[in-house]
Amino acid sequence: MRQGVVLGAVLALVGAAAPGGRCARATPRATCVAADPAPWSLTAGRPEVTSLALRSPWPTALESPSFASSADGSSGAAENVPQALWGERAQVLLRSMTIPGWGQAMLGHPTAATTFALADLAIWTSYAAFRIQENMRLNSSSETARLFAGIDLSGRDDSFRRNVGAYPSSDLYNIYVVRREAANLYFGDPAAYNAYIAAHQLTGSDSWYWASEGAFNQYRDQRKSAQEAARRANTALAFAFANRMLSALHAARLVHPEGDGSPTGWRLEYTPSPSDPTAFQIGVSARF
Repeated sequence: MRQGVVLGAVLALVGAAAPGGRCARATPRATCVAADPAPWSLTAGRPEVTSLALRSPWPTALESPSFASSADGSSGAAENVPQALWGERAQVLLRSMTIPGWGQAMLGHPTAATTFALADLAIWTSYAAFRIQENMRLNSSSETARLFAGIDLSGRDDSFRRNVGAYPSSDLYNIYVVRREAANLYFGDPAAYNAYIAAHQLTGSDSWYWASEGAFNQYRDQRKSAQEAARRANTALAFAFANRMLSALHAARLVHPEGDGSPTGWRLEYTPSPSDPTAFQIGVSARF
């Protein structure tokens, strides 16, 4: 009697699982799937399950998405991937990188176009102003050196101008620089020592002498002001480049492939590392 009850219960359970190869009362954590088309057979009056496989309804951490291939071997999912760059978007990018706001104007966004264009105009105006300021202060320093140090700096390189602002006179430069270098190079050889000094010391039109400490400090301040204006001009160039990049990205977000109404935005993605099950790879993707 007991064997009959057990046999009936087992037959009912296996019969319920037979049509689809799955357990009728599957738990949320696992689903019984028969690996053999005929998962059970009746042998010697007792049901025998030949093989059962457990498959979780959720992908594990080590599983990665796979794409079915078509008959010719190409991936079917790749056909649905939108193009990141096509004719219209490339044209918008090039226009916005050439003149910020041009791409927005072409797409019918006058407010954004005006914003980027005005920003670019302000940046280039600042650049021109800083370059003019640099040249004016360099000219002022040259005039100061001519009047108070007796030297003409026209056509001189920046290294010579820096030496004029570093030493009160050319005689001190000859002592602290030329003679020291000669001693380091030709110590113990008087002939070579004197020859080096005669070849490198500053004399004649290359000599200077500052008449007052105030004029000397004024020259140094004018040079520092010119260098600061040059740094600001270079910063303006960096802003001009950044404004073009922002304009190009903004314009690219305004145009989509034909029939693609997907929204633009940012997304944080993380996936398990293929080499280490306990590690994750995190990245930021942008759709535009």
